[in-house]
Amino acid sequence: MKRNPVLYILIAFGALLLHLFWRAFRDRLRHGTYIEGREAGRRAIETYHGKFVFDPRSRNIRIKTPKGGLFRLAYDDIVCLNFEKGWQQATMSEFLFEDSSILDLSGRYRDRMHSYNVFIKTRNGTVPFFTVSQYEVRDFLDFVTPILQGILKLLHLRRNVRDYANEIRDKVTQAFASEGIQLQPGRDWM
Repeated sequence: MKRNPVLYILIAFGALLLHLFWRAFRDRLRHGTYIEGREAGRRAIETYHGKFVFDPRSRNIRIKTPKGGLFRLAYDDIVCLNFEKGWQQATMSEFLFEDSSILDLSGRYRDRMHSYNVFIKTRNGTVPFFTVSQYEVRDFLDFVTPILQGILKLLHLRRNVRDYANEIRDKVTQAFASEGIQLQPGRDWM
């Protein structure tokens, strides 16, 4: 039986393409919804945490949570915007969906989930405003992941979570300033 090398090349290319799409799915931004619009002539911002409608006449922000709760937040109660970043280990996800090795027992090579959050700090507490997160592969001597990430960036299938979070930080700061909300300096993730 004669073996066709074109078939093997097609299988290898298909496997590479499948792995590339899997990596694009794993590296996608999670919870990064940020949509600016207008509602009844007022600025409205929709995020993962709900819809925030600014009313400069009554000096309130009307907040509708994803579960249907309605709240009002007075402009005068807002102290500052806090921008926080963090990460948590993605041990279970790495074990189930990625390759696992003895080096994963060391925290240095354990995959992580990076997150960036924006909170509205008020006189009475904090209100979550925006969240975005992204999975990060951390393997020993991993030279394939940066190459795949570069290809995904060229194909516009991957965004860096830090760059996106900085873009949103600037938009949020500008939105609050344009509504006339005076803010004190808050924490920044840089």
